[in-house]
Amino acid sequence: MTAKEYLYQLKDIDDLINSNQEEVDRLRAMATNISVTYSDEPHGSGTSDKVGNTVVKIADLENEINDLIDELVDLKREIISIIKQIKGIRERTILIKRYINNKTLEQSAVEMGISYIWARKIHGMALLEFEKVKKTKS
Repeated sequence: MTAKEYLYQLKDIDDLINSNQEEVDRLRAMATNISVTYSDEPHGSGTSDKVGNTVVKIADLENEINDLIDELVDLKREIISIIKQIKGIRERTILIKRYINNKTLEQSAVEMGISYIWARKIHGMALLEFEKVKKTKS
């Protein structure tokens, strides 16, 4: 796995957390919109089954979200510990802005007061340094 692929795991996990959270929100909205109809005739428990099934799905997704958050926090710690070992401050800064703070290279360049082209060059050097440190750590 390349340094960039390794670092992009943060975004992938974060995207998955957000997708699951959107699904939880959608299911909650559905659960609150399930209406109960009352009549004198006995019916099966279809509505309560729907609500119960929805509640179970929500609980499962929330557990999965919590597991993903734990995974994300652990991976962030690991990545930050590798980044801290990189000598160049600009290289460390660009990696933190790009992968930890989820900013584009354009945004990072503006915040750092450098050109986009220079940011790309620093980013490339930073990835090489990250790869070296990661290899020595494993």
